[in-house]
Amino acid sequence: MTTRNIARFARRAATALGLTALFAMSAQAAVVNHADVGGLRTFQDTASGRIWLDLDLFSGLTLRDMVASSNAAGFTLATRADVEALLNPLSLTSGEWPGYKAIMGATNRGVINGFYYDSPAVNAGWAFAFDTSTSWTFVDNRWGFDDRPGDLNIWAYQSTAAIPEPETYALMLAGLAALGASARRRKPATA
Repeated sequence: MTTRNIARFARRAATALGLTALFAMSAQAAVVNHADVGGLRTFQDTASGRIWLDLDLFSGLTLRDMVASSNAAGFTLATRADVEALLNPLSLTSGEWPGYKAIMGATNRGVINGFYYDSPAVNAGWAFAFDTSTSWTFVDNRWGFDDRPGDLNIWAYQSTAAIPEPETYALMLAGLAALGASARRRKPATA
Protein backbone atom coordinates (compact mmCIF):
# COMPACT_ATOMS: atom_id res chain seq x y z
CA MET A 1 0.00 0.00 0.00
CA THR A 2 1.47 3.36 -0.97
CA THR A 3 1.59 6.44 1.22
CA ARG A 4 -1.06 8.02 -0.95
CA ASN A 5 -3.38 5.02 -0.48
CA ILE A 6 -2.75 5.04 3.26
CA ALA A 7 -3.63 8.75 3.45
CA ARG A 8 -6.79 8.17 1.39
CA PHE A 9 -7.78 5.24 3.64
CA ALA A 10 -7.16 7.34 6.77
CA ARG A 11 -9.37 10.18 5.43
CA ARG A 12 -12.17 7.73 4.64
CA ALA A 13 -11.86 6.09 8.06
CA ALA A 14 -12.03 9.47 9.79
CA THR A 15 -15.06 10.45 7.72
CA ALA A 16 -16.84 7.16 8.45
CA LEU A 17 -16.15 7.40 12.18
CA GLY A 18 -17.21 11.05 12.24
CA LEU A 19 -20.49 10.28 10.51
CA THR A 20 -21.11 7.36 12.84
CA ALA A 21 -20.53 9.60 15.86
CA LEU A 22 -22.79 12.30 14.40
CA PHE A 23 -25.63 9.86 13.82
CA ALA A 24 -25.18 8.32 17.26
CA MET A 25 -25.32 11.76 18.93
CA SER A 26 -28.44 12.68 17.01
CA ALA A 27 -30.27 9.60 18.29
CA GLN A 28 -33.21 10.74 20.38
CA ALA A 29 -32.55 11.12 24.09
CA ALA A 30 -34.75 8.99 26.26
CA VAL A 31 -35.38 7.77 29.75
CA VAL A 32 -36.03 4.10 30.42
CA ASN A 33 -36.94 2.04 33.46
CA HIS A 34 -33.99 0.62 35.36
CA ALA A 35 -33.62 -2.05 38.03
CA ASP A 36 -34.02 -1.00 41.66
CA VAL A 37 -30.86 0.20 43.37
CA GLY A 38 -30.63 -0.30 47.12
CA GLY A 39 -34.36 -0.99 47.20
CA LEU A 40 -35.13 2.33 45.48
CA ARG A 41 -36.91 2.60 42.09
CA THR A 42 -34.79 4.13 39.36
CA PHE A 43 -34.72 5.13 35.70
CA GLN A 44 -31.84 5.59 33.27
CA ASP A 45 -30.95 8.49 31.01
CA THR A 46 -29.87 6.80 27.77
CA ALA A 47 -27.76 9.77 26.65
CA SER A 48 -25.46 9.90 29.69
CA GLY A 49 -25.99 6.43 31.12
CA ARG A 50 -26.76 7.92 34.53
CA ILE A 51 -29.15 6.09 36.83
CA TRP A 52 -31.66 8.48 38.45
CA LEU A 53 -33.94 7.99 41.44
CA ASP A 54 -37.65 7.93 40.67
CA LEU A 55 -39.24 11.23 41.65
CA ASP A 56 -42.03 9.84 43.80
CA LEU A 57 -39.97 7.99 46.39
CA PHE A 58 -39.67 10.46 49.23
CA SER A 59 -42.90 12.46 49.50
CA GLY A 60 -43.44 13.76 53.00
CA LEU A 61 -39.75 13.76 53.99
CA THR A 62 -37.57 16.80 54.54
CA LEU A 63 -34.96 17.60 51.91
CA ARG A 64 -32.22 16.66 54.39
CA ASP A 65 -33.81 13.24 54.91
CA MET A 66 -34.20 12.70 51.16
CA VAL A 67 -30.54 13.53 50.54
CA ALA A 68 -29.39 11.32 53.42
CA SER A 69 -31.46 8.38 52.10
CA SER A 70 -30.24 8.83 48.53
CA ASN A 71 -26.59 9.25 49.60
CA ALA A 72 -26.83 6.06 51.66
CA ALA A 73 -27.85 4.23 48.46
CA GLY A 74 -24.91 5.75 46.51
CA PHE A 75 -26.74 8.59 44.77
CA THR A 76 -25.58 12.20 44.38
CA LEU A 77 -27.87 15.22 44.62
CA ALA A 78 -27.90 16.75 41.14
CA THR A 79 -26.92 20.29 40.24
CA ARG A 80 -28.93 22.45 37.87
CA ALA A 81 -26.49 21.59 35.07
CA ASP A 82 -27.01 17.86 35.72
CA VAL A 83 -30.79 18.24 35.59
CA GLU A 84 -30.65 20.45 32.47
CA ALA A 85 -28.54 17.79 30.73
CA LEU A 86 -31.21 15.22 31.60
CA LEU A 87 -34.35 17.21 30.84
CA ASN A 88 -33.57 19.65 28.03
CA PRO A 89 -33.30 16.89 25.38
CA LEU A 90 -36.63 15.39 26.53
CA SER A 91 -39.39 16.93 24.43
CA LEU A 92 -42.79 17.76 25.86
CA THR A 93 -44.40 18.98 22.65
CA SER A 94 -46.12 15.81 21.45
CA GLY A 95 -47.75 14.37 24.54
CA GLU A 96 -44.66 12.69 26.01
CA TRP A 97 -45.43 13.68 29.62
CA PRO A 98 -47.46 10.54 30.52
CA GLY A 99 -44.59 8.33 29.36
CA TYR A 100 -42.08 10.32 31.38
CA LYS A 101 -44.37 10.14 34.42
CA ALA A 102 -44.60 6.36 34.11
CA ILE A 103 -40.82 6.03 33.96
CA MET A 104 -39.58 8.91 36.15
CA GLY A 105 -42.33 8.93 38.73
CA ALA A 106 -44.45 11.92 39.65
CA THR A 107 -46.53 13.20 42.50
CA ASN A 108 -50.24 12.50 42.36
CA ARG A 109 -51.00 16.11 41.47
CA GLY A 110 -49.86 15.94 37.85
CA VAL A 111 -46.32 17.25 38.10
CA ILE A 112 -42.88 15.75 37.60
CA ASN A 113 -40.70 17.77 39.97
CA GLY A 114 -37.53 17.65 41.98
CA PHE A 115 -35.08 19.78 43.92
CA TYR A 116 -31.49 20.38 42.72
CA TYR A 117 -28.66 22.03 44.62
CA ASP A 118 -25.35 23.60 43.57
CA SER A 119 -24.63 25.68 46.66
CA PRO A 120 -26.48 28.42 48.55
CA ALA A 121 -24.48 31.09 46.73
CA VAL A 122 -25.02 29.66 43.26
CA ASN A 123 -28.20 27.76 42.52
CA ALA A 124 -30.68 25.88 44.57
CA GLY A 125 -34.07 25.32 43.13
CA TRP A 126 -36.32 22.89 41.39
CA ALA A 127 -37.08 21.66 37.91
CA PHE A 128 -40.53 20.53 36.89
CA ALA A 129 -43.16 19.99 34.22
CA PHE A 130 -46.91 19.76 34.68
CA ASP A 131 -49.00 17.38 32.62
CA THR A 132 -50.00 20.38 30.46
CA SER A 133 -46.45 21.78 30.05
CA THR A 134 -44.74 22.08 26.69
CA SER A 135 -41.27 22.65 28.20
CA TRP A 136 -39.35 21.99 31.40
CA THR A 137 -39.20 24.81 33.95
CA PHE A 138 -36.23 25.64 36.18
CA VAL A 139 -36.74 27.90 39.20
CA ASP A 140 -33.64 29.06 41.05
CA ASN A 141 -33.69 30.30 44.61
CA ARG A 142 -30.95 31.26 46.99
CA TRP A 143 -32.07 29.16 49.89
CA GLY A 144 -30.75 26.03 51.45
CA PHE A 145 -32.45 22.97 52.77
CA ASP A 146 -35.87 23.38 54.24
CA ASP A 147 -36.52 21.16 57.23
CA ARG A 148 -40.26 20.98 56.64
CA PRO A 149 -41.71 17.89 54.97
CA GLY A 150 -43.25 18.56 51.60
CA ASP A 151 -44.27 17.08 48.28
CA LEU A 152 -41.14 18.17 46.44
CA ASN A 153 -38.67 15.42 45.63
CA ILE A 154 -35.00 15.47 44.62
CA TRP A 155 -33.06 14.94 41.41
CA ALA A 156 -30.35 12.43 42.38
CA TYR A 157 -28.24 10.14 40.21
CA GLN A 158 -25.46 7.57 40.07
CA SER A 159 -22.89 7.85 37.33
CA THR A 160 -22.29 4.73 35.29
CA ALA A 161 -20.43 4.04 32.11
CA ALA A 162 -22.72 4.94 29.22
CA ILE A 163 -23.97 1.82 27.49
CA PRO A 164 -24.39 2.33 23.76
CA GLU A 165 -27.83 1.58 22.43
CA PRO A 166 -28.31 -1.05 19.70
CA GLU A 167 -28.86 1.71 17.13
CA THR A 168 -25.39 3.09 17.91
CA TYR A 169 -23.81 -0.31 17.33
CA ALA A 170 -25.74 -0.70 14.08
CA LEU A 171 -24.56 2.68 12.83
CA MET A 172 -20.97 1.91 13.77
CA LEU A 173 -21.07 -1.47 12.01
CA ALA A 174 -22.63 0.07 8.90
CA GLY A 175 -19.88 2.70 8.79
CA LEU A 176 -17.15 0.11 9.20
CA ALA A 177 -18.71 -2.11 6.54
CA ALA A 178 -18.85 0.81 4.11
CA LEU A 179 -15.25 1.63 4.88
CA GLY A 180 -14.20 -1.99 4.28
CA ALA A 181 -16.14 -2.17 1.01
CA SER A 182 -14.55 1.07 -0.15
CA ALA A 183 -11.06 -0.17 0.67
CA ARG A 184 -11.68 -3.54 -1.01
CA ARG A 185 -13.09 -1.88 -4.13
CA ARG A 186 -10.03 0.36 -4.47
CA LYS A 187 -7.53 -2.44 -3.93
CA PRO A 188 -5.64 -2.98 -7.19
CA ALA A 189 -6.01 -6.40 -8.81
CA THR A 190 -2.91 -8.56 -8.66
CA ALA A 191 -1.94 -10.95 -11.39
